Amino acid sequence: MRYSDGREVRPGDRVLWGGREGKVVLSVETGEAVEGFSLQDWAGLIEEGVLISISGLGLVHCFGQDDDLVLLHAGEPEV
Repeated sequence: MRYSDGREVRPGDRVLWGGREGKVVLSVETGEAVEGFSLQDWAGLIEEGVLISISGLGLVHCFGQDDDLVLLHAGEPEV
């Protein structure tokens, strides 16, 4: 999955989605995840996109072209 500017969405990225800040915790495309998350735990539920942890909402699954997803700060996956 990519941001509207073409950069790849990566686990560890701090993002803005729907007016709320969050952190990308898993990328299905790359198989990368932050500590505490793994693709194997979600493989039966999601086939594309990313999971974002958003305070007050929980986990949000984004996929396709989501222009509401804005990169605030690039991060590095923890695992």
